[in-house]
Amino acid sequence: MMVTRLQPRIWFCEPWRHGLVALGILVCVAGTGGCTRIGTAVGVGSAAGLTLVQERPVGEAFSDVGVRLAVNGALMDAGFNDVFRAVSVDVVEGRVLLTGNIATTALRDQAAAMTGDLDDVREVINEIEVRAPSAAATFARDSWITTKLRGKILTDARIADINYTITTNNGVVYLIGIARSQAEIDRVVGHAGMVANVRKVISHVMLADDPARAE
Repeated sequence: MMVTRLQPRIWFCEPWRHGLVALGILVCVAGTGGCTRIGTAVGVGSAAGLTLVQERPVGEAFSDVGVRLAVNGALMDAGFNDVFRAVSVDVVEGRVLLTGNIATTALRDQAAAMTGDLDDVREVINEIEVRAPSAAATFARDSWITTKLRGKILTDARIADINYTITTNNGVVYLIGIARSQAEIDRVVGHAGMVANVRKVISHVMLADDPARAE
């Protein structure tokens, strides 16, 4: 299949600020890198119960779990995830978002091509950066950002937080999921902009009524 990259919506945030203590619980799931998944389906066993309030069918959620496992397995076998999970994988309705740090453009393209060759992958969104692996401090800060943002949207009654997946890499927040409205996406982005150390927000979130979901 052809590897494609959407034109994402990008928000630039004010200069990095210093944060103190993150509130909330960080849940680390294999294959998610620095992504916090509080309130989202974290595995096959939990998917059935949680997807009842999601903007996607239960069957689609199960399929996404399988795709994520397959992509992670392929990348692991190829040696991409030796240091701080160099490539993180998130999947929503067969759309695969790749984030992380890789040493060369050739390796970045290889990771995307490998992903695109797997069954049930509808689209590859390649946001991997060509740079040295994250240091421990950077990895910890990115995890803190993700946790802090997840806490903010969990407590916002106007956001269906379960429909959003958040990953942070080098201070850049990546969003993917299914939104009920553009106003909801804007609220999530607004919350992200208020988190310390966030440099930029890139959204690959689709609207629930987007015709492209049925393609």
